[in-house]
Amino acid sequence: MSRTRAGEVGSATVELAIALPAVVLALVAIVTVVVVGVARIDVEDAARVATREAALGASDAEVSATARRLAGSSAAVRVEHSRDWVTVSVGRDVLGLSTSWQVSAALSTRTEASLLGLSPSGATP
Repeated sequence: MSRTRAGEVGSATVELAIALPAVVLALVAIVTVVVVGVARIDVEDAARVATREAALGASDAEVSATARRLAGSSAAVRVEHSRDWVTVSVGRDVLGLSTSWQVSAALSTRTEASLLGLSPSGATP
């Protein structure tokens, strides 16, 4: 049989009531960090694949569709061409409990035509 001192009855309940909000807050923070991290990986992957597709000569509409398929339909996609280079920027909002974060990635690469010594139209210079 256990003995308890007077005044200790219910102390475990009080301790749990004090600690539980901190534990819940820590769990929410961990889940939020994981969700933002996964979204960041998705956006980086979308930018990488879309940049490669653009370098191979796909249209801007095809590149944007590929990026949105990988990063989510609400992703903002920008394709920029500069001489022999193409840059694809992908960004999206990630909603948390009390705020939202913007995750984004931008990658640049040379076009395949420039690496092969072709003009953008496919003819040799």
